Amino acid sequence: MSDIQWIVAILINAAVLIASFLTASIRTTWKLAQIEADIVKLISDHGKEDLIEFANIRNEIDATARSFGETIQALRQKTNDVELDSARLYVRRDGFHDSIRQLTDGLASIRGEVTGNITALRHELREDLKRMESKIDSKT
Repeated sequence: MSDIQWIVAILINAAVLIASFLTASIRTTWKLAQIEADIVKLISDHGKEDLIEFANIRNEIDATARSFGETIQALRQKTNDVELDSARLYVRRDGFHDSIRQLTDGLASIRGEVTGNITALRHELREDLKRMESKIDSKT
């Protein structure tokens, strides 16, 4: 082979080598760009999932806060009801003793009246019986 053929073969091989390096470089850049796009898409998808998850957590927190607020409000209302009922129904100790004393005195006076009435009725019955006996005795 002549020198020119050698030079042409070397140049063709060099061109093929440069073309293969260029193709490999382009393919590598293409793959890296695709990997970068995949990473960006994954990050974007993960960000969307995080937003949805944070929105769900926020909704749960709001629902829990509302429920807790309603519970506190119900407890406050129950406390107010108990306080009002206690104020309405509670009798102080001295007042209770005074009421019991008045009740006892009232029952004692009623008992005295009933006892007095029964004694008076017995006396009247005895008088009536004596009068009836004396009438019977006088007729016989």
